[in-house]
Amino acid sequence: MQKNTKTAKLNIPMCIAAILFCLTLFSFHLCGGLYARYTVSGSGYDDARVARFDVSDEGAFFSENLLIETVPGTFKRSIHVTNNSEVTVAYTVTIKNTTQNIPYTFSINNSTPIKDECTVICYLPPNSHRTVNLLANWDAEGALEYMGMVDLIKLTVHAQQVD
Repeated sequence: MQKNTKTAKLNIPMCIAAILFCLTLFSFHLCGGLYARYTVSGSGYDDARVARFDVSDEGAFFSENLLIETVPGTFKRSIHVTNNSEVTVAYTVTIKNTTQNIPYTFSINNSTPIKDECTVICYLPPNSHRTVNLLANWDAEGALEYMGMVDLIKLTVHAQQVD
């Protein structure tokens, strides 16, 4: 009797593929554990304070609606704007002829007279005061045709925090 002398051949490409597959799995395992160690946690506390905002205006008109009898010529009013805030304030003063029955021209702080509406923007530093002078002019020429007419003039002061 003869002995079986056949030996099984090693499939080298399959062995290399199996070894590479095992190495890949092993490297994924190592990398997964490596990145899992680096986690971050944090805590903190912060505090903030809001700056005081306190702007006042007075002196132009003392009520919401004030009837002023005018004749041709000029009338003046002053507004005193006070900034008691801790921040700089930009304030806008607007004077407007809303009904436009009488031909007024307006000027704020001696600016060029403008018909119907005049606006000025000023900056006021913290804890300071400024006076705004308003001037309304009605030319006397043709004044008789406007006799008995009523006009509504609106004055607006708007303050806004700058910094």
